Amino acid sequence: MSLAKLNVTKNKKINGGSMKKLMVSLMLIISMFAFAAESAPSATVGYVKYPCVVGKTFVALPMQDTFTTASTLSANINTVLKFNPATQLWETAYKGGLGWVNNFAVTSGNPYLVNVPTTAFDFIVDDEVAVNSAYNIIPLKNAVMVPLDKSEMTLASHYETQMGTGSINTVLRFNSATQLWNTAYKGGLGWVNNFAIGIADPHLINSTITTTWPSTKEVYADGNENALEAPLAPKAESRMFIVRVKDRFDAEYTAANIGGVTFKAWFTERPTEIINESSPISSVYMYFDLVGVCSFDFQLFASPWGVGDHLTVLCKDENEGLKAYYEGTANWIVDDLSATAMEYGFSDYGFGVPGAAPVLLSTPSSIDGEMLPMETKLHQNYPNPFNPTTTIKFDLNSDSVVKLNVYNYNGQMVKSLVDGSMKAGFHTVNFDASNLSAGVYYYTMETANKTMTQKMVLVK
Repeated sequence: MSLAKLNVTKNKKINGGSMKKLMVSLMLIISMFAFAAESAPSATVGYVKYPCVVGKTFVALPMQDTFTTASTLSANINTVLKFNPATQLWETAYKGGLGWVNNFAVTSGNPYLVNVPTTAFDFIVDDEVAVNSAYNIIPLKNAVMVPLDKSEMTLASHYETQMGTGSINTVLRFNSATQLWNTAYKGGLGWVNNFAIGIADPHLINSTITTTWPSTKEVYADGNENALEAPLAPKAESRMFIVRVKDRFDAEYTAANIGGVTFKAWFTERPTEIINESSPISSVYMYFDLVGVCSFDFQLFASPWGVGDHLTVLCKDENEGLKAYYEGTANWIVDDLSATAMEYGFSDYGFGVPGAAPVLLSTPSSIDGEMLPMETKLHQNYPNPFNPTTTIKFDLNSDSVVKLNVYNYNGQMVKSLVDGSMKAGFHTVNFDASNLSAGVYYYTMETANKTMTQKMVLVK
């Protein structure tokens, strides 16, 4: 929004208090216009901030903006590198004595490795949100950015989930602090160093296939393709979930002590609906030779389950009675609706399934009659992107004063969702953004011990 110029025509003298009153009035009017220009709804707004250190930082251009060539990114940058998949080499644009050399074009959706010679700064991209153009992935390294509409991609391994089993075997992210690359890779027992990722994050991924991504079809972990325009609907069907567990000494359970293992399972989206070892079609038992297993059927959940649901299984070893117990958790995101059993922690038995290691029941806890979260945590809102309502969930492992606020891309608070004392447990808050403009927003939860922030995208 631009400010209209105020044309004041003087047709008589103004003196003393009258002049002061007029000046105050004009200042108030201008202030009101300035505030409206900054906070009023406008065209689609987006915001991403990449903190650039002195040295190299990997950034991306997730929004349409005024950036056209390497030299337009920032006056603080003297070198820009872009990865060329065809040659598997970096192309360099740099600032020389007579200006920029090899000043190549930059485009939305592409990542760039930039060098800052003297002063750290925040590289901010804020303009109209754009959906990424498709990447032409080849069977080598490729420079990509997590698209803005892929909030379900939270781990490096989700590149493989997106493109199909066996499609991606390595994901690299640049660590500005060490000036080195961190690597997540697919090993014989599953993904190693499977670091967290999020929308707008730039990466180098190593592909084993040729494909176009994102495409008009989504490829799920089971290799099946489903048209994006006709997503799978949640439904309640049978599916076995089998979790292998070990005791705190990393030893297999025996017939004598497996009876002391209990579990509870729930979807994060419906934390009050719990199934356990006493539910029908559910048990803790011996599987093959001296392998402790918790198993149950998704059919036990009264509510429909579907793609994107977050499952948590909390296993407890109560063999030590009232002294203490030991516990461990498994977390899983539903990525298909097949009836095929999900087996967690059996890779070393040759199953080749996700979850290479058994759940180790080694975290000490005190006896508590109620199920409480193991940690205080702020979850990603769902759905995301959203229009205009979304749900925000957070866990408290102890009673605490909580402030949960939503901020726009300028750092202005646009909504206070929680402000007061909360009991330990699982909590849900609904956020209605009907009166806000489309774009990227941040929600922050403050407790007595920590502050957590997540990013969400409002589309209209």
